[in-house]
Amino acid sequence: YSLTDKVSLKMGRQEIVYDDSRIFGNVGWAQQARSHDAFLVKYVPNKNHRIDVGLALSADGETLNDVVYSGVAGYKDFQYAWYHGKFDKLGLSVLALNTGVEFDNGYDNDKEVDYMQTLGSRVTYKSGKLSANGALYTQMGKIAENNVSALYYTANVGYKITDKFSAALGYEFLSGKDQNDTDTDMKSFAPLFGTNHKFNGWMDYFYVGNHGASVGLQDINATFAYKSGKFSAKVVPHLFASAADVYETSTGDKMDAGLGSEIDLVLGYKLSKEAKVNFGFSKMFATDTMQELKGGDKDANSSWTWVMFTFKPKLFSYKAATPAVIK
Repeated sequence: YSLTDKVSLKMGRQEIVYDDSRIFGNVGWAQQARSHDAFLVKYVPNKNHRIDVGLALSADGETLNDVVYSGVAGYKDFQYAWYHGKFDKLGLSVLALNTGVEFDNGYDNDKEVDYMQTLGSRVTYKSGKLSANGALYTQMGKIAENNVSALYYTANVGYKITDKFSAALGYEFLSGKDQNDTDTDMKSFAPLFGTNHKFNGWMDYFYVGNHGASVGLQDINATFAYKSGKFSAKVVPHLFASAADVYETSTGDKMDAGLGSEIDLVLGYKLSKEAKVNFGFSKMFATDTMQELKGGDKDANSSWTWVMFTFKPKLFSYKAATPAVIK
């Protein structure tokens, strides 16, 4: 609902997506997708600046009993503020997110909510054929009476070599906790509500329902993309390493940080304006450290192949005299 031409409200079950989807993103291919029961206030003073303020509250259902929330959302409540501005060739986003997780303290049957803060910023730059972006986030506060101290940062640069061919190089760091660290502090960065399949390889070894509260991750990656007419191709190699120490169970020896490498390939063809088909192949080449961390057999074949058909017809369109939604 638009209060004015600069201020609008949005309430109900909805996707929340910001920036590169690392902290807030959608998961459209999952059966349950990802949505939030949230209330948002959007302020857009002009085309170059925007501020969103939002809050959400979760419950397992209508009940007269005081029970700990343990639903699919993963949080009891959150509050956040997000700013995005465009400054010529630069883009700047700032996020402040306060996430509450409910728990039973275990000694007086009292239900408590501890809050973790995620604070950070993302910067983008584009000039001609050159593009770059970087982000830095820190997490602090408490979860279930445990102190949180975690860090995330990334840097990426891309260049359009020709009209058909482009290349990019990136690095991402998500802090983790040494396996021999016995204190109760939570040092592993949590991407929270991000579209994790988009990052760290399409084999989904990291942060897609796994690898949370672990040794973290370093990801050196490159992207080589080609597009000509209706045909497109992309190759994305990754080199993975742990961000914290891994120790061999049988000997107690510290292991090499390298977790392995992955190669992702996707080919696309646009059948029409409304339809396209993609073919993909990914393969992981794991190390002894990966086997120690994840189990299984590092020498076994670990790959997947997929075909996806996308059809997006335009059934109708409507343009109101006054925009009802501020994007």
